[in-house]
Amino acid sequence: SSSLLYISVLLLVLIHSSIQQDDPIKTLENEINDAKEKYNQSNLENNASITLFQHLFDGIMLENSNNTENIRKYVDCEIQSITAHFRKKLASYIRHLTEEINREYSNFSKTALEKLKQLEQGLKLLVDNSEIEKMTCTVPKVVDEKYLDYLVRSIIKKSNKPFVMTFFNWKIDVLSLVLEEMKQPVMKQSTDLPSFAKKEKKRSVNKRKVE
Repeated sequence: SSSLLYISVLLLVLIHSSIQQDDPIKTLENEINDAKEKYNQSNLENNASITLFQHLFDGIMLENSNNTENIRKYVDCEIQSITAHFRKKLASYIRHLTEEINREYSNFSKTALEKLKQLEQGLKLLVDNSEIEKMTCTVPKVVDEKYLDYLVRSIIKKSNKPFVMTFFNWKIDVLSLVLEEMKQPVMKQSTDLPSFAKKEKKRSVNKRKVE
């Protein structure tokens, strides 16, 4: 009977541990799936923004064939400046993600935080060494200036999407590390049995020795 009682207690502990873990694991899995969906959506939008940019760029170059060199220099300058801006934003997103991991998953965050630290340090070097964002780009003369404005907007969209995709890709990796820690065998938790269960276990062992 003592053995049966011990087994019953052990099962209750395992079930309780499993119930406690199910909800946060499911929540985290949903968050990872959400990040994957956003990554895929951003990938589609990225392809569309590249197509739009190329269409506008080709049209302006064709319409202003006598000034293509200045237009090309202007576009290159804007791309570098805007890219530097979004790189800085990505660094801030990584800091926010680090805060979220610390706040929501502090017990399962060791490897995830190590990964985030590496990513943040790599970005910090790029951001700190970049003065490109402060560049002033010389606007070329074109036949219709409104199309040049459309082109700059398309550059912003085209430059933003790769950074958005990078963020979601990193978020997936980092949350997966948290999930991996969270899914450690439930049996590890069952070693901390209630005191009365430990006593019952000891009694059953002693009983077997006597018999």
